[in-house]
Amino acid sequence: MNHPLKPPLRIKLRPLSSVYKNNNNTTTTTTTTTTTTTTTTTTTTTTTTTTTTTTTTTTTTTTTTTTTTTTTTTYYFYYYYYYYYYYYYYYYYYYYYYY
Repeated sequence: MNHPLKPPLRIKLRPLSSVYKNNNNTTTTTTTTTTTTTTTTTTTTTTTTTTTTTTTTTTTTTTTTTTTTTTTTTYYFYYYYYYYYYYYYYYYYYYYYYY
């Protein structure tokens, strides 16, 4: 009596990579820095019996503005694996002998 049987199939995987580059993710950052330097005005008056002396210090204000723009582009790499399945079917024949 013959019994054809199928064993579990054997799978062989072969990855083939395909690279997809996406450069649509761009971020722009703008940084503004303002620096202000202030000098105060001071007036000093000195009076003696014969003379009067007045000293004046002038105020100076300096403002510096710096703008920095940074653009960052992020690249994503996607790897796609394509699997090829190979199915091997083996047929085994078992012979049973009855006496």
